[in-house]
Amino acid sequence: MMMVPEESSNANAAVDPSKPLPSPVWSSDFISVCASTVNVVTNDTEYWLESSGTGLSFGGTQRVPSGVTWRSLVDGWLQLVGVANGCEVRGIIRLDRWLVPGGGSQQIMASHAVHSILVPVDQKSLFTKKLDGQWLSVEELLSLQAEGKVTSVEVVDTILSLELGDLRGAALGTELHTKDIFLGLDLMKQKRSGLELIVQAAQIGQSEQELLYRDFLRFTLPFLVMGRRQFSRFMAQLGWMDEGVLGELFRTFDMGNRGGITFRDLTCGLAVIEPGTQHGGPQAEIRCRYIFRYFDKNNDGRLDFSEFRNMVASIRRAKGLADDINSIQDDAEKSAVVFGDTISETLGQTEFLTAVGQLKFRGTSHLLRSPTSIVAYLKKLSSGDAVSGNGIVSAATPPPTYRVETSTSQSQSLLGDSGLIIMTDVQADLQSYDVATHCVRVKRSGTILDIHSLWDIEHSGLAPDTPGKKILIGGGANRIKSLENFNQTSKPNEMLNGLRYFERQIVNDPTGQLKPKPAFDWGLIDRASLARCIISLCQQVTKLFMSEPRLIQLSSPVYILGDLHGNFPCLLSFEKALWRLGPSLTPASFLFLGDYVDRGAFSIEVIAYLFSHKLSAQQKIFLLRGNHEIREVQQMFSFYTECLTKFGEVQGIEVWNAVNDAFDALPLAAVIDKKIFCAHGGIPPPWIGHGMVSPINSIPVPLPRPEEQSKLSWELMWSDPIHTDSLTPEQLTELSLDQGFADNKRRGTGHVFTSQALEAFLQRNHFSHVIRAHEVQQAGFKVQLDGKLLTVFSSSNYCGGSNEAACILADKFKLRTIRIDTTT
Repeated sequence: MMMVPEESSNANAAVDPSKPLPSPVWSSDFISVCASTVNVVTNDTEYWLESSGTGLSFGGTQRVPSGVTWRSLVDGWLQLVGVANGCEVRGIIRLDRWLVPGGGSQQIMASHAVHSILVPVDQKSLFTKKLDGQWLSVEELLSLQAEGKVTSVEVVDTILSLELGDLRGAALGTELHTKDIFLGLDLMKQKRSGLELIVQAAQIGQSEQELLYRDFLRFTLPFLVMGRRQFSRFMAQLGWMDEGVLGELFRTFDMGNRGGITFRDLTCGLAVIEPGTQHGGPQAEIRCRYIFRYFDKNNDGRLDFSEFRNMVASIRRAKGLADDINSIQDDAEKSAVVFGDTISETLGQTEFLTAVGQLKFRGTSHLLRSPTSIVAYLKKLSSGDAVSGNGIVSAATPPPTYRVETSTSQSQSLLGDSGLIIMTDVQADLQSYDVATHCVRVKRSGTILDIHSLWDIEHSGLAPDTPGKKILIGGGANRIKSLENFNQTSKPNEMLNGLRYFERQIVNDPTGQLKPKPAFDWGLIDRASLARCIISLCQQVTKLFMSEPRLIQLSSPVYILGDLHGNFPCLLSFEKALWRLGPSLTPASFLFLGDYVDRGAFSIEVIAYLFSHKLSAQQKIFLLRGNHEIREVQQMFSFYTECLTKFGEVQGIEVWNAVNDAFDALPLAAVIDKKIFCAHGGIPPPWIGHGMVSPINSIPVPLPRPEEQSKLSWELMWSDPIHTDSLTPEQLTELSLDQGFADNKRRGTGHVFTSQALEAFLQRNHFSHVIRAHEVQQAGFKVQLDGKLLTVFSSSNYCGGSNEAACILADKFKLRTIRIDTTT
């Protein structure tokens, strides 16, 4: 049984219950880490789990300051929730201790304690009111764990242990020392295991393992087993982005089949996929065992023919061979013969290893290779750089400070002072420049005249010397994206061409070939075909939105636009001023903050335009969800009726549902240069996700019922900054009691927040400003709350008014406000 250390008594160190417990941010400074979390169980045997940036976890996770007891933190958390009376703190049920390597005297042991609390059933509602989480039965918990939605398998293990009996002591726990963590460091050892040999072959020595371990803890703390989402975020640093591949890789690395990855699992797996690990000798056998496990998707220890065919297909693609169905099938059938004369429906691991070892089956050296070397990545860490969420940023670089400036545009090009996007060292190492495959010819007015591939242009240096010959530059996926981007027959470009027809006026043609058509009218176009095109467009873009994080990370320069509300003519004014050549040829990204539909007459056209550009320029156009991207809201306003009016009751409903399916998958917030937080409405109160932005990535997707499914998403879409001229005495009292937040009486939902609440949010998340939309502004923008919040509105003459349209440019650590002249 593990001994529980006595808690020091310090009456002056109790946590102020009026302040929320901040969500932990596990940086590279682990020297004083000591975490406390709370496991809450009710009399009806349901368990409370809170949403975090990496899934569901224990509530009240908190760093323990020096001189503060674990119990005082637990009591303070209960007071914050409002359930201090009537709850029974049952004691520590889990205690973990682990080594924090730092070299010499800096090596210490850090701790993590989990307390169990019994909550009366009648107080369960207080948790759902104050916190962002849910009550779960064991069956529901296991189901969510299988879907990868629980932070760590240690959460499940702890709760299952509680189910087995009334545990009141430190019944679970782990203590990790050097010998339990690192592999292959005993130089006197005569015989090494296969895993030790492959770690050695990958050149992941002691210093590399210590760096990797600290990085591992940065993603997993306060747990010691990495969950599915944490693994995906870690591997993204090495260039692994495909969620399907990451799921299979997670299963492959999880050698214990427990639903989580230990540090040793991660070290061995990374050594296996390291590009520099030789595919020969003992390490080749280990690599082949992992390769077999990767393609054995049902984990039954054998490959059926479809699994083997997937392996053959991957080998062919790695070699650059044809990967059509017939070629893969023929190759798989021929390759299957080498494993023996005995007819069998499945292939065992022993037969597979034997055939590879005897060189009867070739090509496995191409499989399971990381796009980025873990050794190179660790060298970046050893140079003294600090790891950020998206790469590596020099620790010596001071955080940028943004300033606000204003300017006015008369529909002229405003592309910013520089088209440069500053990349991190790791990103620069992973990417290299290539020559684009198309040349665009532009009129003096700034409009595109025509587009040709380089090999079709005479004197380009790439035109073929002989008919039919083509010289290619670069290759791979980037070429396909470029071809699709400028392919005028692609669905997005067909829609954009159709919208240009919709925009233009057609006068009476003397030949009688064309019917006259006013501007912003579809004329005699086939509405049924248009509806089918829009539905197809929505289906494509929905998949794209589903693959994006809920909290997008962007680098400047970025143009930020607010509410559009079906104002298609106004959107075209922005196009002429900011991206006349198209987003792909503009040296900036574009972030739209939501409310694309309702109130205006052209919501369908706005959506078709934005979705088409999103598909054509996926890394330049980013769309967030606003409060009008909700079905119930649209039925109260105009978008639902607009769909039925333009396409009829049957197709109109189909179009409306397809558009809203895409809305359900939209991201909810963005951060620019790690300093500017952007959302449609406002910031969350501290009792939802502890006022941190990391839990945004845990918001479910799709999200058809945001009010029921996620309080955090609802706050991001509906909240407003406070208007002090309309405050009531009741609101003043509420603001003082709830840390600068009060119910949003004007909207009947969400909250309003003060400058003090905003400042606390900015400091808590290390941001400098918030940019939001949601409210019409006469000048198109407004600087509020001590200059730390900007509201932007991009639909002029809103609801028949006289307001202007504006956008904000974030570039070179300045926030420039730009008003657009939308008069014709």
